[in-house]
Amino acid sequence: MAVLGFTVDPTGRWLVWAAAALLFGIAAVDLVVRPRLRADPFGVTVRALTGTTSAPWPQVAVSLRQHQRFGRSVANLELEVGPDVERDLEGKLIVLGRRELGADPEEVAAQLTALRSAL
Repeated sequence: MAVLGFTVDPTGRWLVWAAAALLFGIAAVDLVVRPRLRADPFGVTVRALTGTTSAPWPQVAVSLRQHQRFGRSVANLELEVGPDVERDLEGKLIVLGRRELGADPEEVAAQLTALRSAL
């Protein structure tokens, strides 16, 4: 009876519907912003809810950051996109994890580095 909010008590019903709404929201965001990262010989494009960021390869710095989270080693792909990242002019830092990329960040970083060096 607890499925889909048909519980006996009002608090349980509210919690089930709140959880369902949260899961629906996460699924909707994933549908709207996929694919998050797109790369081609000209540069990269990153999609987010706030808009799309595109930059040619000379304006992109790719790095991989490893850190500990909840006792596990976690990798994140960091893209520094700006007017001129080689001269340290102000830019934008985009951090993408495994969930946003849909693949291992280490593999994506290797592919981006290979694509960038192929130019």
